[in-house]
Amino acid sequence: MSVYKKEKLEYLDACLESISNQTLLPDEIVLVEDGPLTNELYQIIQKWKEKTPIIKSVKLKQNSGLAVALNTGLKNCKNNIVARMDTDDICVPERFEKQISYLKKHPEIDILGSQIAEYDEKMETQLGYRKVPLEHESIKKFAKTRTAFNHMTVIFKKNIISSLGGYPVELKKMQDFALWGHLLAKNYKTANSDEILVKVRTGENLFLRRSGINYLRNELNALKYIKNHNLINIYEYIFIYILKLIVRLLPIKILKIIYKKILRVN
Repeated sequence: MSVYKKEKLEYLDACLESISNQTLLPDEIVLVEDGPLTNELYQIIQKWKEKTPIIKSVKLKQNSGLAVALNTGLKNCKNNIVARMDTDDICVPERFEKQISYLKKHPEIDILGSQIAEYDEKMETQLGYRKVPLEHESIKKFAKTRTAFNHMTVIFKKNIISSLGGYPVELKKMQDFALWGHLLAKNYKTANSDEILVKVRTGENLFLRRSGINYLRNELNALKYIKNHNLINIYEYIFIYILKLIVRLLPIKILKIIYKKILRVN
């Protein structure tokens, strides 16, 4: 996990509590402090270190962004099987037990994700679900246009991710989309569970954060990355490029309908 100074205290507290309540506890929790934090956040981390001694803090001198933080965290993980988690979300109690059990039954799988339920910021109102495909071939097809894994749900083999160079630091956003595209282009085996294993804070205005010129620029940079790593060919690249241009520049009212009726399940 990566945490930075703007994380809300109650979010980090609830996240760490959900991990401590797992039916299968992790051997370690690697928490990357992406630059200096507030005193209040340090107090929350210290509280959970006392309750759960498996927390290992890795400190970065300055805020370096998610890709650098996660790559640094990976280098400090002692196990080859690594689970991702965001510090503002909540794992269901059986998450790790179910994912580890799946990997034991299917040792050929290199990355495993799951479905998510999306909530408001207070985790009081469920807003919908984000469904992703289950089988490898469907995942590979889906990944050409949208991220085929809910990032905060994945559990993967560290040696595979490291062999690909980790999260691409040259991208400012959508590093997970780019990394999964690289992984799929190399024909590593993938799967998603059909169960909801993480509850995610999104809020009503998720679609607002995923519109506009800046988001489009980041999205097109990630698209170019997966084209350069051979997940898509030049014709697919041009088609998807034009499609994203159209969608991201739509009026907010129409974009809201697309997110609620097409990209999400209520």
